[in-house]
Amino acid sequence: RDSHIVIRRSRIQYLRPVRGELRAVCRRPAAEVVAAFKAKFERVGKARITLGVTVEADGGTGVEFEGEYVALR
Repeated sequence: RDSHIVIRRSRIQYLRPVRGELRAVCRRPAAEVVAAFKAKFERVGKARITLGVTVEADGGTGVEFEGEYVALR
């Protein structure tokens, strides 16, 4: 089956300049959050989940991003 993912809402904060080599890290939601997301998607064909990402460079965080994603069947 075809499915689609859209960003429903997002927030980004630029904390300091990011130069040179960088690393983006997505924090994994708690196991129960992931399980609820999967169960709802299987049950109704639509579910949402919030994911947070930090962009790190030079030993510190330069950017923080949070997005609410919706999966649709």
